[in-house]
Amino acid sequence: MRLLLGKFRIPVSDVVVIPDMTYPPSAQTKTWFDALTKDFVRKDDDPGNLDSSGELYSDGESYIVND
Repeated sequence: MRLLLGKFRIPVSDVVVIPDMTYPPSAQTKTWFDALTKDFVRKDDDPGNLDSSGELYSDGESYIVND
């Protein structure tokens, strides 16, 4: 791992290991994430989204970040 980090010039001291990646996020974390991304999420059944521009993702695509 040290060799791989060295190839990308990342100091080992800058690495933070997250030991609980197998646990689901807390309700507080989900709420925070939803509030952070609400301006970029569009509802699949909203007809006003046809003319929207910008980088948005639909409810169907949000399973990637919600799982």
